[in-house]
Amino acid sequence: MNASCLALLSAFNTAAPGEVETSDCVEVSLSAAGRLSRQSPNNGIPSFFSVPRGRLDMGIDIGGMGAHLRTATVRSATEGSYIGIDGESVVLAVEVIQARWTQTDWGLTLNAGMVEDLWVGTHNHAFGYRTLIEPLSQRNGWMGTSDLGTTVAWTSPKSIVTLAVQAASGEGSRLRERNDGLDTSGLLTFRLPTSGDLDVSATGFARDGSKGLLRARNHRIGGRLDTRYKYLGLGFSHLKGLGYDGQITPEPTASSAWLSYQAPANIDGLFRADLSHWGTDGATSKTFLTAIGTGLPLGRDRPLPGALFLGWRHDRFSASAATLAGADGFKKTDTLFIQLQFNGRGTSLLDN
Repeated sequence: MNASCLALLSAFNTAAPGEVETSDCVEVSLSAAGRLSRQSPNNGIPSFFSVPRGRLDMGIDIGGMGAHLRTATVRSATEGSYIGIDGESVVLAVEVIQARWTQTDWGLTLNAGMVEDLWVGTHNHAFGYRTLIEPLSQRNGWMGTSDLGTTVAWTSPKSIVTLAVQAASGEGSRLRERNDGLDTSGLLTFRLPTSGDLDVSATGFARDGSKGLLRARNHRIGGRLDTRYKYLGLGFSHLKGLGYDGQITPEPTASSAWLSYQAPANIDGLFRADLSHWGTDGATSKTFLTAIGTGLPLGRDRPLPGALFLGWRHDRFSASAATLAGADGFKKTDTLFIQLQFNGRGTSLLDN
């Protein structure tokens, strides 16, 4: 891995010691997606537009010391509420704001501020299709994108092992601290030494945490396996919770499996299956996503900044897990969608 700019380097830097070359720089990254969906059965508004992804990253790095700001689009009024900003406007919310120090000779990175969550951040990188669907644990509300705290990550020579440790408030990016407890998390990734077109990695994760005024337990333990061979990607993840959302008794689980394909002819394909056990009243939910698309602009080699996807998503809920209790129309839904997306990055070197 050779990088001329570390401004937007992930906190979970996977470069081995001495593999990164630094330059003083400023970097900007923009990720955006627009989607048109058609849902059945008809629950009132069967066709609708949405913005499944809108994220702006800005960073600066001077000699391995830098800062990173990430904002993301959110609807200012939650579902079912009419109280928002300027009506129900879509606004930019801060997801990450952190100072970062990277010592490239050691393979070491230290972040402090509102830092990216260990499990969610590394899952998005391994999965690779965050613009189509978010991690299951995040969609269920069991994990957040970031939290106030600090992260230390180290990668061994030859990038065989990455170890990350995080201490955070435990309340997530949307709430200030509610108790005097401190969440501590650890993540360990092992990469199988391979040659050629095969990449195999296994990740373990654990968090000792609490949430809310009463310091309700909010622990997590999970594992992930992801492989890539030439154009094919295969992954599986499982996360178990001990308590969630201020409740101490539920022990939910979330499992995801995915298969992806990226052909040289600019064809992309994805299948993902999710299963959730909510830990109360036998509540379960399932999601299946299939999408096929083409990279854009046409006629260019990979990597490509844009893509156009056609997809189908099926959601199924048990009676006790339905999004609206007692409403049979919400127990099983099918959604067809078409999505145009862009992921681009620009770098400017600073004068010495």
